[in-house]
Formats: sequence, structure tokens, C-alpha cells
Amino acid sequence: MKFKFVLFAAAILTFAASCKEEEPVPPTKTELLTAGPWIGSGLTANPGIDPFGTGTPITDLWASPLVSACQKDDFTTYKVDGTYVTDDGATKCDPADPQTVNGTWAFAANETQMVLDSSSSPYTITKLDASNLEYQVFEPFFQSTFTVSFIRK
Repeated sequence: MKFKFVLFAAAILTFAASCKEEEPVPPTKTELLTAGPWIGSGLTANPGIDPFGTGTPITDLWASPLVSACQKDDFTTYKVDGTYVTDDGATKCDPADPQTVNGTWAFAANETQMVLDSSSSPYTITKLDASNLEYQVFEPFFQSTFTVSFIRK
């Protein structure tokens, strides 16, 4: 009888151990990127740039006159098929501009970089999660690395 109890107890423990909840599978980078629209939240330059020739470099371009209010409501939606749509938002800088612009995107370098429209310099992804997208690109004209930040709209 004791042997049957031990077998029964072992069976219950085995069953209980096999009923553990499975760990959720984290989303892929494609799933994170394509889950919804992204709206700009920041633009910095390192080292700072001096586009106005004042002798004072600007590092926080998002807070400067270089990024106008009409640009800050623009948003981009990346799609699983490798296309994207950028929407000018509610406030257009030029009423003659189209409301939306379409393009293509692809990951590169083991999903650590993103290439837009196949001819641009690759953007190095520094952050991609459910709420934030951030990438960097070196601009030879300014000899500066620009960091572009977005939040989920």
C-alpha cells in the first residue's frame, strides 16, 4: 500500500510540475516596430551643430527652432510587408504638401540597423520596445551623430 501511495504522490507531483504556465514569448523586433504608429519625441546631435553660425552649438535640436511645431505632430506607421507611411499630422507645414508619404523599410545587420527607402544610410537602432523607438545616424555634412527618438502614438 505504501508503494502505491508513493507512486500516486510521484504522479501528482509530475502532473503539477508539467502544468506550470509557459513563459510568454517576447515580441520580435518586427512585431514591436509594426505594432502601431510612432510620433517623434526627440532629436539630438552629438557633437552639437551650429547651423546659424552663432558660435553656440545646438545639441537638443527638438527644442530648437530647427524643428517646427508642424513637424512635431508627424507620425510614421511601419508595416509588416516592409513599407511605411509617414503622415503629416493635423498641422501641416505647407498646405501643398501631401498628407502622407510612402516608403520602404528593412532591418539590416542582424536587426540592429534599419534602412529606409533602400538608398539611405542605415540607422543604428539603440532602443526598440513597446513604447520607444530610438535610432542614431552619422551625418557627414555636420560631422555629428544624430539621435532620433519616437514614442508610440
